Amino acid sequence: MDLSGVTVLLTRTHRDNAALAQRLATLGAEVLESPLLEFQFRTPEELRGPLGRLPDAAAAVVTSARAFTAVSRALQAGVPVPPIRCFTVGTASARAGRQLGWPVEVPPGVQSGRQLAEWLRTEAVSHPDGRLARQGVVWLRAARPEAKTAAALAAPGAPPVTHVVCYDTVPRSVDPLVWQQLAQRRRPVVVLYSPSAVNALVDSPAFAESRARVRFVAVGPTTAAALAAEGYRARTATDPSAEAVEDAVCDVATDVYGEREMGYER
Repeated sequence: MDLSGVTVLLTRTHRDNAALAQRLATLGAEVLESPLLEFQFRTPEELRGPLGRLPDAAAAVVTSARAFTAVSRALQAGVPVPPIRCFTVGTASARAGRQLGWPVEVPPGVQSGRQLAEWLRTEAVSHPDGRLARQGVVWLRAARPEAKTAAALAAPGAPPVTHVVCYDTVPRSVDPLVWQQLAQRRRPVVVLYSPSAVNALVDSPAFAESRARVRFVAVGPTTAAALAAEGYRARTATDPSAEAVEDAVCDVATDVYGEREMGYER
């Protein structure tokens, strides 16, 4: 696939972008970067007490690999964190948990935090030993979690939830110079990885002042839904791996910047 003439804005940190940036550049794309989110992790000492509650729960729930980063930092600082059965969303979270030696399960068909919460509610009712309903789960999460996931975990029938805040998500405005570059390109594509990143972009002054006719790649259905709520359509990557996102960018290059233009509401 030749991506010559396509400019892709990556919105994670340079380190997180590295593998995808290299793949896109190899295909001829111009790659720009402007991180939209900053993650501030709770210190190991702040997590010592909360993580000590893990053995009392039937399982842990993780909806972002960032939570495992916080756990890893705590382990490296000498905080005892025993492995526990864990339910996650997505390949990145599952991989991060398994690297720590945790028995991780990704329920079949689950693609979002809300779907995981609904699956847990069903399991809590139907599981024969009743542990989920009796002991509940520990949710390792951000300070401001995704609203639909939080609502589903608080709904009647859901297992009891102990909340452990592992990190804060701090939005950053898109770099105005980078956005200006993107707006001047003929075939611009923006890759977004989370609803928080969508909000950060839409709230950026540069975006509000100059809404270039960019095309979007959304990683996961919740990110696509957040874009749709703002009136934008997106090509959805099946998972956050560099390969899957590259495929989605190539689809945009072929279908949108080829003969078939995707209809946009803005």
